[in-house]
Amino acid sequence: MSDVISSIKLRDLEIFLEVSRAKSIREVARRMQTTPGQISKTIQHLETKVGTKIYKRSVSGVLLTAQGAEILEIANTIVRSSESLRAMLGDHGTTKVKKTLALASTSFLNTHVTTPIASEFGGHHPYYSFRFLDLAPDQLVPVALRGGFEIAVHFGSISWPTTWVTNKLGKSKWVLVARFDHPIATRSTLRQILEHPFVSPVYWTQEGLTRGNDQFPVAVAKRKLGYETATADAAVPIVMKTNQLSFLPEVLVRSFVANKSLKIINCREVGVVERELYLSARSDIVPDKIFNGLSESIGRNL
Repeated sequence: MSDVISSIKLRDLEIFLEVSRAKSIREVARRMQTTPGQISKTIQHLETKVGTKIYKRSVSGVLLTAQGAEILEIANTIVRSSESLRAMLGDHGTTKVKKTLALASTSFLNTHVTTPIASEFGGHHPYYSFRFLDLAPDQLVPVALRGGFEIAVHFGSISWPTTWVTNKLGKSKWVLVARFDHPIATRSTLRQILEHPFVSPVYWTQEGLTRGNDQFPVAVAKRKLGYETATADAAVPIVMKTNQLSFLPEVLVRSFVANKSLKIINCREVGVVERELYLSARSDIVPDKIFNGLSESIGRNL
């Protein structure tokens, strides 16, 4: 058995893990810029070495057999151990290949939270590189299941697969904003607020155009609708140039309020609106030091 293990290439195990996550040989071939036939050849070679079938084909792609699931656990351990060993050796002068971790979030979180913090954090971990993906909230789970990313920063709890771990980072506050010279006062009644149109969020998904939730506690149907935009960032210049209002995360508008481009409209009837922010990651890929370090850095800067 030891001869069999020693004859298996680490790269073969890495490809095996990628196919298990993507459930698609063609998708893995696309990512690795090779042919499906080459990926299939690697899997067949691995099956020959271990003496059993590790995949079966289905309408939803390739699925692990019972034996394949057992081998997957062992492969995970071997690959993660090899990464730790490479990282340790790299500290002693060995050339290291960067591990790219894809981090997904909504556009405004990437712009104002994850990108600046993760970039600074990554400077202390040169072995790791980040790929930032802007996704609509309802795209997170489908894209994650296809292996599109390993880390996510998101509002509200999500039912991730069992391989994922989640940490609550803190709360983010939403505020109603208008341009700085808007005729509406910084303290207004709900009736006065609803006299003005709201910039509203929309997303394009596989199902078509989908209206988002801007978290304002009055239903969209009971408000005047203004312009529509797919990102919260895009709402800011609209608000600054029109009489439209927008209910946005405070972290997004903080600098615009400070330089007097926007003003916050307070309303007793609206109250305080906050949402929990979470960091989630694939525990079988993302090291604890990266997960815990990002959690601490983002939570501290909310």
